[in-house]
Amino acid sequence: MNMTKRIRRIIYAGLSQDEPTPISGLYAIVEAGLTLTEDDRRQSTPNHAKDTAWKRNVRNVIQSDKGKGWLVVVSKGLYKLGADEHHAAILKSSGLEKLGGSK
Repeated sequence: MNMTKRIRRIIYAGLSQDEPTPISGLYAIVEAGLTLTEDDRRQSTPNHAKDTAWKRNVRNVIQSDKGKGWLVVVSKGLYKLGADEHHAAILKSSGLEKLGGSK
């Protein structure tokens, strides 16, 4: 499974529709669910020492999924799962329904 799919699987298993989660919480959920390699921990760009490749990948998933309605931006940097029908669509398309949905 590629990194994007793994990150998406972890995010959707750990997020709630009721309780918004800050970006730092998303990073913590993903970091706890992945075994990060040295490449994952490398800087994503030379001018941003704290911006690692895996965090950039998390933001890419968020950007993609909020545009589809699968994630909702409650306020800047604060996210929750989208409506049930959107959540059901992402679960089905990613094989995530086996995880039991959101918390």
